[in-house]
Amino acid sequence: MLYVLTYIEIDVFCLLFLAHILLKTQGFSGTEQEVLTFKKVIYLSMGILLSDILWMMTENGIIERQMALDYILNIIYYVLMTVMAFYWLKYIDLRLHWKHMMKNDFFRNLFLSAPIMVSMVLCMASIGTGWVFTITDNCKYERGSLYFLQILMTGGYLLAAIYHALYLTAHSRQKLRVHNARVLAFSIALPIIGQLAELAVPGLPIVLPAITLSLSVVFADLQEQQVSTDVLTGLNNRRRTDEYFQMIASETAKEQRVYFYMADLNHFKDINDHYGHIEGDNALIITAKALMEVSGERDAFVSRLGGDEFCIIWHLPENTGPQVIVCDVQEELKRQCELVGTPYQLSISFGYSTFQNDSDSMEELKGKADKMLYENKKIAHGCRSN
Repeated sequence: MLYVLTYIEIDVFCLLFLAHILLKTQGFSGTEQEVLTFKKVIYLSMGILLSDILWMMTENGIIERQMALDYILNIIYYVLMTVMAFYWLKYIDLRLHWKHMMKNDFFRNLFLSAPIMVSMVLCMASIGTGWVFTITDNCKYERGSLYFLQILMTGGYLLAAIYHALYLTAHSRQKLRVHNARVLAFSIALPIIGQLAELAVPGLPIVLPAITLSLSVVFADLQEQQVSTDVLTGLNNRRRTDEYFQMIASETAKEQRVYFYMADLNHFKDINDHYGHIEGDNALIITAKALMEVSGERDAFVSRLGGDEFCIIWHLPENTGPQVIVCDVQEELKRQCELVGTPYQLSISFGYSTFQNDSDSMEELKGKADKMLYENKKIAHGCRSN
């Protein structure tokens, strides 16, 4: 009985801790979809914990044993585990802007959802076949002959998530993105290690604490980054821009294709005056989404310096001109406006400069980029001042 009570206490502690994390995520920055997906992972993990607590209580007679209830709780546990792993993968792709994996394509989504459907079929069929698990006549749980397939469904999502994170760690040149990828890869590895431990030692209650620890690692990293994130848009703020600039300044002697972009919304004052400041904030959020999409795909650093002023720092690949990212942003901004259905069309003016040597200061580069930006703003505004 001591083992049972300890098992339940651990699950309850994890459940309460996740509820605490959930409450603390209310003020987190990041895209709406990112925050919502992270919350879904927490909600699903809490559902898994709750089903596990109830199962342990029925398995050991604390709640009256009923075979039907045992089957229902185990089906919920395994299906939620697979769905949770799917949302872990989705969250990592959103956080790291792995855009080509998360496109809204029917066949791609069907492929990504296939393990969930397989898990549901296997678990529900276990009532008559015992494929994944079976409940004996005296209401005791036993693993089935296809239990490994259920583990494969969940583990496949988690391994894909680790692969995406490690791929970006190896290929991204943006240090903040590499940091995020490493933290996420480590956090996802914890449930996998926990699952392997449970397979080696049946009855060892370690998977759910490992999931809780995994979420707490990501939560702690998000909290740490809050001080360097713009609250409205979820982009990096001026403080993070200064830190990033200092970080890459020493590299420019070896690598000359580093460009500093200044960007400014066209007619932003008109939007504020005509539609109000709430819609003005919405315009900034839409712009930030466009910048985030393009910077993620192009592996560039992007930030909001204040007002409607944004910054991009980009290591240009070989045989790529500095205007490429400008065109990409304009196209993505148009797409975002059509997606949201704004009563106006947003556009953005750019100016840029390049690092000449490692003695260039941020203010010098900003000044050069501002000159080009000013000229482009005059053209965009029909020679009217902003």
